[in-house]
Amino acid sequence: MPKAKMGIKTQELVIMGILTAVLFMGQVLLAFLPNVEIVTLLILLYTLIFGRKVFFIIYSFVLLEGIFYGFRLWWINSLYVWSILAVVVLIFRRQRSPVFWSLTAGYLLRPSWSYRREYTGCRPDISGLSYR
Repeated sequence: MPKAKMGIKTQELVIMGILTAVLFMGQVLLAFLPNVEIVTLLILLYTLIFGRKVFFIIYSFVLLEGIFYGFRLWWINSLYVWSILAVVVLIFRRQRSPVFWSLTAGYLLRPSWSYRREYTGCRPDISGLSYR
């Protein structure tokens, strides 16, 4: 009996690379707007579409974030926060209420961003410098 594989085809890999770039550029281009954060919405949508394969997109995005902003203490936080969001979306993927998804994403990520800003003393911006 052949085993099922979670392999990625070349076409899927290219699409995931493009979606990673869209995710990262959405974050960078909207960084100047206060309280606008597109990454959560895109990761939520990508998880609903790709399922478990979204972790390739998430970790590629976090690696790009580390390269662009620098590998500081907040980077470790980004590694698991986006993964937790994806796992929660996978668990509740049958849920169709926008209110449910808004509350879930807001509740999950609120402690994460306050940790990044308050305890590490840095919040990355486009130039790679931190706010103090």
